[in-house]
Amino acid sequence: MEDAGYSIEFDENEIAIITIRGELNTYNTEDFKAKLHEILKKTHKIICDFSYLEFICSASVGVLINSLKEARQHGGNIVVFGIQERLKKLFEAIGFTKVFNIGYSLVDTFEEAKVQILGE
Repeated sequence: MEDAGYSIEFDENEIAIITIRGELNTYNTEDFKAKLHEILKKTHKIICDFSYLEFICSASVGVLINSLKEARQHGGNIVVFGIQERLKKLFEAIGFTKVFNIGYSLVDTFEEAKVQILGE
């Protein structure tokens, strides 16, 4: 099992772009939660790139949902893009796609995610 690796960038619109590689599992969920909490201190506009995410556990899904609630309370949003097909099916099965801007209307590219996060 490969733990998650992160890269975090901020663009000119104060959008945080977090790219997650590997696995979000029970062993690193607290680290993931800490990363999102750190980002939420700086901005409430977050784009998660899941293009390289191989696995996500239910605890990490919970972290995402709680972070989304916090972002929305402050007028922000979290948009997820690049979800691999097998993870998309999991997200649909647990109802995740009803909460996030993902699913068959999944934003496939960073440009689509940016439009959604800025509301353009």
